[in-house]
Amino acid sequence: MTKEQFAAEKDYHLALYMIKALHRQGVLDDEEFEIAKENLIEEYHPVISALIGEL
Repeated sequence: MTKEQFAAEKDYHLALYMIKALHRQGVLDDEEFEIAKENLIEEYHPVISALIGEL
């Protein structure tokens, strides 16, 4: 894994953590959460997460 891939993976997980918290608090509904998650995937292209099936 390159430094760039690692940084993208780290940033993806941080952003995912934040949108999960917003979803738990009711700030984001299910549809908004899924859209936000898709946007994160498009932006960061997480490598490890794709391999473990979290996406």
